[in-house]
Amino acid sequence: MFATEPATEHVVRGRIDLALAAGRMQGPDAGVTRWRVHSSGRSDLTAEEAGSAERLTDT
Repeated sequence: MFATEPATEHVVRGRIDLALAAGRMQGPDAGVTRWRVHSSGRSDLTAEEAGSAERLTDT
């Protein structure tokens, strides 16, 4: 989940997808975390995500 202005959603989503596609990240302790992305895209918020979304977009 992320929050951005509608006009910049495609740019932000592209940056997130690019970072996730790398499949790895080195942490401050030099440990490496790896993952695989199975899918990425827009979806409706779940009930569990609604509170977080409200906090992200509260201005």
